[in-house]
Amino acid sequence: MSSVFQDLRYGLRALASHPGLTIAAALSLGLAIGAQTSVYCLIDALFLRPPAGVTEPQRLVAMSAVNRGVPIEDTIRYPDYLYYRDHNTTFTELASHFNSGVAVADTERAQQLDAQVVSANYFSALGVSPHVGRFFFSDEDVVPGRNPVVVLSHSFWQRRFDADPKSVGTVLKLNATPFTIIGVTPSGFRVRRPAGRSMSSCRT
Repeated sequence: MSSVFQDLRYGLRALASHPGLTIAAALSLGLAIGAQTSVYCLIDALFLRPPAGVTEPQRLVAMSAVNRGVPIEDTIRYPDYLYYRDHNTTFTELASHFNSGVAVADTERAQQLDAQVVSANYFSALGVSPHVGRFFFSDEDVVPGRNPVVVLSHSFWQRRFDADPKSVGTVLKLNATPFTIIGVTPSGFRVRRPAGRSMSSCRT
C-alpha cells in the first residue's frame, strides 16, 4: 500500500507541475464519459427499456425470417402470419405489425406520417390498455378495407387534437381514405423495431 500512495503522490505532483496538460486530460476524460453516458441512455431508451404500458415485457419475443443470421426485410407476409397464428402451439398469442407511411389529408394541415399496419390482436398480445376509447375488435381485420378504423399514438393525439377525448369517433383521412378514430395508445407507448421490417410479436 505504501508504494501505491507514493505513486499517487508522484502523479499528483506531476499533474500540478503541468496545469495545461492536467486541464486537457480532465476535459478529454469528461468528454469521453459524457459521450459514453449519452450513448448508453439512448440505447436504453430505444432498445432496453420496456415500452410504456406493456404488460410483462419479459415474455415478449419478435419473429423475423433470417438468412445466414441476418434478418430479411419484408419476408413474413400476412398470409404467412395467419398460417403461423392458426397453427401455433408454442406461444400464448401471435400478432403482426408492419411499417407503412401514410399521408394525413385533414383540412389545411396535411402531413406525412409513419404508421403501423397491425393485426386486430396486436395490442392484446402486448397487454396494452387504451388511454382513451378502445382498440381493435377481433373481426375488424378479417376483410381488407371493410372496417377502416385507426388507433392514434398519444403524442399525435396531443398535437393534432389537443388531447380532446371527443376526437374518438371522428373521421381522419389517411391516404385519402376516411378512417374512424377508435382509440389512443398510452403515453410513451411506441413500437421499437427496425423500420420497414415485417415481424410478428409473440407472448410466451
